[in-house]
Amino acid sequence: MILHGSDNVPADSDSAGNNALKGRLKLMIKPIVTKDTNAKFIAEGFGDLPGTVAHDENGVPYIISAWEIEPEDLKKLNETGIIYLSVVGQTIPPVLLEVNNPMEGDDNG
Repeated sequence: MILHGSDNVPADSDSAGNNALKGRLKLMIKPIVTKDTNAKFIAEGFGDLPGTVAHDENGVPYIISAWEIEPEDLKKLNETGIIYLSVVGQTIPPVLLEVNNPMEGDDNG
């Protein structure tokens, strides 16, 4: 499955939001492909985002992406305990950052 993230972004939002975010991209926390990856999300200028499209037991759809932390950012994360989430646009969907793979249940690492 290939989805184009830019399809849902208003045309005028590219100039401000996307350019500001592109300028900060250094990718020290990188998206990775997992055994469950079944989709690729594409937004021009950002690179591909591998993900898993699924739904919960109630049929609610969700998307999971996995990220690998480079040693420099892992050190900073251990020092501060803070992760920042940036989303291009004027609204933010419900999101959840977690260390357990939701595809494998609660007791994994």
